[in-house]
Formats: sequence, C-alpha cells, structure tokens
Amino acid sequence: QHVIGKGNTPAGMHISIMVDEILDFLKIQPGETGFDATLGYGGHTKAMMECLHGEGHMYATDVDPEESAKTKKRLEEQGFGERILTIKLQNFCTIDEIAKEAGGFDFILADLGVSSMQIDNPKRGFSFRADGPLDLRLNQEKGISAAEPDPQKCAGRLRHEYVLYAKNEDSVKRIKSIDSKTKNYYNK
Repeated sequence: QHVIGKGNTPAGMHISIMVDEILDFLKIQPGETGFDATLGYGGHTKAMMECLHGEGHMYATDVDPEESAKTKKRLEEQGFGERILTIKLQNFCTIDEIAKEAGGFDFILADLGVSSMQIDNPKRGFSFRADGPLDLRLNQEKGISAAEPDPQKCAGRLRHEYVLYAKNEDSVKRIKSIDSKTKNYYNK
C-alpha cells in the first residue's frame, strides 16, 4: 500500500485503470462475446469475464509473449480457462479475422499503450527509471531493437522528409549528403 500511495506500481504487479467506469459503460451481460485488444496483465479481461458469470466468451490479443504467458497462467488458476477465454498472440489489427471466428463481438475494449510490466522491467528496453538495453519492442523476437536501427531505413525516412518538404538548394544538398552517407555505410 505504501508503494501504491506514492503513485508507483509494486514490482510484479499492474493495476488496471478505470475498471468500474469501463464496466459501467460496456454494460456486459451473461452470454455475450467480447474482445480485449490488449490483454496485458489481464485485469480488464478478468473483470469483463466476471460480468459474463460463466456464460459467454472473451477473446484477447497481445503481442508480448512473455506477459501473455504469465497472464494466461494466472487467469487459468483463477478459473478463467479456454472455455471462457481465447488468447491470441498477435496484434489487435487482426480483429476482423477474430470477429469472423467468434461470430462478432458484443463489446470491445482497447486500452492502448505499454504498461508497468514493460516499463518496470529494465530488461524489456522501455524503462526510463533504470539502466537497461534500449529495445522498445513488445515482442523481442520480432523486428529490430531501437538500439540497432537500420541506417538505410532511418536515412530513407529522413531523405523522404527532405524531398517532401524541399524548398531550397540547401535541402537538395542535404538529400545528396544523406544518399552519400548511406552508400558509404553499406560499402564498408
């Protein structure tokens, strides 16, 4: 309680925000089918499943394999297994596919952004509170970390901006400079 009183989250814990307000707004009824776009710690998902009273189904997505596995285990131990909950390790942009599988949704929650589980763990690469690698990926198995940017892509984006907004000869010189520097990088 002392840690929470100071506005922080205790280690290994995440406090879902505005749960009562969300439930009041969604007015979930037993037998309905719902979708949680960002499973995270599972606090919102659990609260929504409690409203179903064992009748209905929840679908949830998350791209963080580490936290999804922990949340799935925690929710199963609390009685929310596969009969009432389907967790998909994928981005919520696949909602159309999942809606087809589910036959549509009666309610949807999208609590977007990173959570304390990512920020509080310096190994995850999001922390601004402690030293750790700069990663910024929810799934560290996919993509490249922020510590290892692709110079070609970065230069390409910068070049695109200069071309898009080029108004004078100085901009043209910057474009040529970017082109020559990225060529030199890959010719090492």
